[in-house]
Amino acid sequence: MKAYCTKGGRSGDVLGYECTTKDGVYLDTDDITPDEAKEKFADDCAGGKCEATVTFEPHSYSVSGVIEPDREVVIFNAKTAKVSF
Repeated sequence: MKAYCTKGGRSGDVLGYECTTKDGVYLDTDDITPDEAKEKFADDCAGGKCEATVTFEPHSYSVSGVIEPDREVVIFNAKTAKVSF
């Protein structure tokens, strides 16, 4: 999926990385690969400034009506996601 990722999440309450699509799909992942992507998210793309392609295998998901006002969002959870720019 195409998403914007932030270490710690937008609210700072995610232990790993939070990736969000424009359509309100969220991914909370413990880790991302490759290491170059981590470096890019820490520098040029800090705060979710860059759109990336994210692939992952979810181990669970939930739906929340609290994260974004007036909209339910789907949140996938994965151990690792692969990121490319």
